[in-house]
Amino acid sequence: MNRKNAFMALNALPGIGPIKLRRIMQSFDQDPIAILNASASELKKLEGVGDKLSSVITSHENYFNIEREQFVLKSTDTRFVSCECLEYPKNLLNIPDAPIGLYIKGKYMHRKLTLAIVGTRQASIYGLTVARKLSRELANAGVCIVSGMARGIDGSAHEGALEVEGDTWGVLGCGINIIYPPEHVDLFKKMETEGTLISEFPFNRRADKQTFPRRNRIIAGMCDGMLVVESAAYGGSMISARLGMEYGKTVMAIPGRIESQVAQGCHDLIRDGAVLVTNAQQIVDELSFEKQMEFNFQKDSKPKGILLNKSIYEDLPPEQLQIINLLKGGENLGLETLSDRTCLDISELSIALITLEISKLIKKRADATYEIVPVI
Repeated sequence: MNRKNAFMALNALPGIGPIKLRRIMQSFDQDPIAILNASASELKKLEGVGDKLSSVITSHENYFNIEREQFVLKSTDTRFVSCECLEYPKNLLNIPDAPIGLYIKGKYMHRKLTLAIVGTRQASIYGLTVARKLSRELANAGVCIVSGMARGIDGSAHEGALEVEGDTWGVLGCGINIIYPPEHVDLFKKMETEGTLISEFPFNRRADKQTFPRRNRIIAGMCDGMLVVESAAYGGSMISARLGMEYGKTVMAIPGRIESQVAQGCHDLIRDGAVLVTNAQQIVDELSFEKQMEFNFQKDSKPKGILLNKSIYEDLPPEQLQIINLLKGGENLGLETLSDRTCLDISELSIALITLEISKLIKKRADATYEIVPVI
């Protein structure tokens, strides 16, 4: 067995986390082959290694089939990169619980400056639009966009970068051959060919409540800076942001309405020291300052902020304009509330709402409230 395969086997063994694995590596002079060839008695001399873990390591062939893994690597055009390889992200080596290897698929360029864009899965239309726009502009300026391939903000961030053929890395909380969430099948296929997919997990590992926190620390560890677009006070994106702060990253956040649940996390981060940003130029300025780098960010493409284009509403009938005026402040309102505030009866209001939806000026959310579609 060569070193690469030994790293791949150790990376896949159950019950052994990255911190403990690195301690074992130190005891064996960073030799993964020696660990796999060690006896149970040798292993049990190490702190934190008992009967169960020593048994897993000595019988590693029962838990991991290297020949099968190599076959899938080749058939899926995926590569395994150990922490010894030049291709391994240098930023990631600096965190205490870095994985000893990564599965990588796509056009990965590890020397690019990277920004993680993260946020809630239950994002507003406004948040999705902001994430996509900022990602598009930053990727066009030469920044690599990193995110977690999740629903909501993550997916919009990847899509924005892909729209301008920019670089984007999707860090998965499952094996690299598993599409999760399943509705991202089209995005997954585009990332395979136009972006980059990254995972520390072996093939066929399913996503669960343990894999997502591990994915989040990779996102935080491998980036140069982080941007939180929308987040509740608790959740995966807040874990990523807090980890980013611990790792010494530049953490930025988009402010939102003070009563919005999906803005509370961003406001908490800003209060705790994250940089408040509202456009791509400000993000570029922060990254340029931190990394002493210049960006190809043309002045004539400088973002003007997130504004509603009022001209598209000029010719709307009065009842539709009433609805727009109620929603344009960022509120999400239901049918009964809109009826009370517009003094329109339900039937007349329903027709107006359907018309605005068809015109793509508003959108009905999963909770049956309506939200304006920002024009950016």
